Amino acid sequence: MTVGEFLARAPEFRTLKSDATGGEARIQAALDDATRRTDATIFGDDAESAIFFLAAHLLAASPAMKDARLKGEGFVSVYLEERRRLEALYAPMLALTLDVC
Repeated sequence: MTVGEFLARAPEFRTLKSDATGGEARIQAALDDATRRTDATIFGDDAESAIFFLAAHLLAASPAMKDARLKGEGFVSVYLEERRRLEALYAPMLALTLDVC
């Protein structure tokens, strides 16, 4: 997923991209991190969505975004809730990979 594709799905992060302190690089770093943490062979057709939701959560929970889309106590965002929903759908496959490691 590119920064442009990410911003098309989450225009609320456009202000971060235009940030003079490297907002676009932060978005790319979150995408890279989320990609490393997402096994595309497990998530299949939903891999891009899983990457998107995790990257968006990482950005929303960062100090630069302060309280963007955070819910309640801690660092749970609406994006993390969606990522967890996807993980629950693929829980049997995720459990298999954890047993192998």
